[in-house]
Amino acid sequence: MEYPIWQLSTFGGGFWIAFIATIHVYVAHFAVGGGLFLVLMEQAAYRTTNIDLLHYAKKYTKFFIVFIDSSRFI
Repeated sequence: MEYPIWQLSTFGGGFWIAFIATIHVYVAHFAVGGGLFLVLMEQAAYRTTNIDLLHYAKKYTKFFIVFIDSSRFI
């Protein structure tokens, strides 16, 4: 009895593992680094009383929350 073989030549299992791992690591690093960036930017805005920087931080926070929240569906 011969067992069936499913051979994927170009895009084998290793390719998909590496592809998903790369996307996962990118999103994870963005989440950690982006969160720290938001905290430091908001502190700098309050220390220097820079209203423009504070508005930018709030706008970036909305983008950050949407991006990180939507990345869990990937």
